[in-house]
Amino acid sequence: MCQFGWKVAGLIVLPLVLGLVSVKAAADGDIHYTVKPGDNPWTITTRFLRDLRYWPRLQTYNDINTPTQIPPGTVLRIPTEWIRAQPGVARILALSGDARAEGGRGPVRTLAAGDELRAGETLKTASDSHLTLLLPDESQVLVLGDTWLTLQEVSQTVLERAARIRLQLIRGGIESRVEPVGGGRFEVRTPAAVAAVRGTRFRVGAVTKQARAEVLEGRVALGNSTGRVLLSAGKGARVDAGGAPERPQSLLAAPDLTGLPAVIERLPIDLPIPVVNGAIAYRTQLLADDAGLVALADAQAAVPVMRLREAPDGAFVLRMRAIAGSGLEGQDRIQPIEVNVRPEPPFTLAPAENSAVLDERPAFEWARGPMGTRYKFELAGDATFSQPLMRQEGLEASRVQAGESLPPGIYHWRVAAWTEAEGLGPFGESVRFRRPPPGPQVEAPEFSSEQLVLRWRGGNAGERYDVELSPREDFDPLLAQAHPEIAQAVLPRPSAGTYFVRTRTIASDGYVGPWSRPQIVEVPRNAWQYLLFALPLLFLAL
Repeated sequence: MCQFGWKVAGLIVLPLVLGLVSVKAAADGDIHYTVKPGDNPWTITTRFLRDLRYWPRLQTYNDINTPTQIPPGTVLRIPTEWIRAQPGVARILALSGDARAEGGRGPVRTLAAGDELRAGETLKTASDSHLTLLLPDESQVLVLGDTWLTLQEVSQTVLERAARIRLQLIRGGIESRVEPVGGGRFEVRTPAAVAAVRGTRFRVGAVTKQARAEVLEGRVALGNSTGRVLLSAGKGARVDAGGAPERPQSLLAAPDLTGLPAVIERLPIDLPIPVVNGAIAYRTQLLADDAGLVALADAQAAVPVMRLREAPDGAFVLRMRAIAGSGLEGQDRIQPIEVNVRPEPPFTLAPAENSAVLDERPAFEWARGPMGTRYKFELAGDATFSQPLMRQEGLEASRVQAGESLPPGIYHWRVAAWTEAEGLGPFGESVRFRRPPPGPQVEAPEFSSEQLVLRWRGGNAGERYDVELSPREDFDPLLAQAHPEIAQAVLPRPSAGTYFVRTRTIASDGYVGPWSRPQIVEVPRNAWQYLLFALPLLFLAL
């Protein structure tokens, strides 16, 4: 059958059923054709059937005794196999990544959206790629990554233009949404089983000598020469070549996506979701809408996350499902989502993340974008930006300065870009910085015979302090230092002279603030020093 030499060929068949004005499918697979004025077995055969040999069969099959006098409105039964078909094409509705086609009458070719595929060609997608096929009857097939799919038949009947599709899934996976049309047929051959499908939404997967089927709507009879199981909606099963199908399993429950944001503003992104019991992986798909199978992104993760790597801006449908250890993919969860990542925010330059800013009115700078780009800037005292302290829009320069002095504290700033072509994009990651309090200024020192006592105004609860004393303004060498937990330091009293003292604050979170400006401390002589100085004078007086 193919180069892999499989001994067992599987078949998935989807009868296409739809009531029409003049043609409808009977329960037994026949087509019901309503006779029009001038119709007879000969004219019906020449217009719709495979060849002229069928006109006597048509007459016999419907017990027609007077073929030239069939009353208009009479309903004739026509087996679907008798209806003539003509070659059709499958068109690539959308493609992400790399895919190629080989076989048929042409050379190997790289595919692009809009390309057409014909019977005899084999479609191969790269591991990180996917594409959507549009079939002649408007049915769609989403071909996942690392899939080999041969189009064995792509045709349309001349009676109501019903499609006849026969695909050979060599490996990989597909998802199908089939439009039921009277007289049509949809088949997918797999390496291991035969499945008769009654429904319009199902998935098929194939690996070497194994097939799996998951039913979302309708029924699927999955089997081979050793057995058969019936799958209803919400069920799935696997079957190995030469082995009996496994018992049907309930598909895993759909993931809970209520915690995801309504708008995605940066890519790539992994957003956590609640764990689905029994899941070993999760699949994320971004669809153009919830009616079709045009996927703009398809990604799989071994952890419970919604994973998107690349996507265009716009309003889309997010579809996620969990994957069981058996390989069966679970029920879909679908919800609308918006992607707004462009224009991308500029790189922030200054202040940097977790930096300390001494300037009371700091300047904020970011990388300049292309000509014509404008910017939106926000500054806030918290990471939620619920109450911005400063907001400016339409900035042409890539720099802005705080309009007012910022008191000591922690701040956050962010910037977004605007272009005429793409509008306002998302904010970039906010940048956290600190306006540290200046080192406290000591009050007039107090002296005892042995101690130098320094005091200053205390700050916030939990703050600690560093204090240094030196005979030089550059504090080299140090004469004394202290690390009090209150706004007071007790140092050994130095000898009389001029000294320099400086302080700094250590915040409750461990942040060490800047040193204060050096202050001059004049240490007077002790009283006994004055007494010693006066003793010689006393002796002279005597």
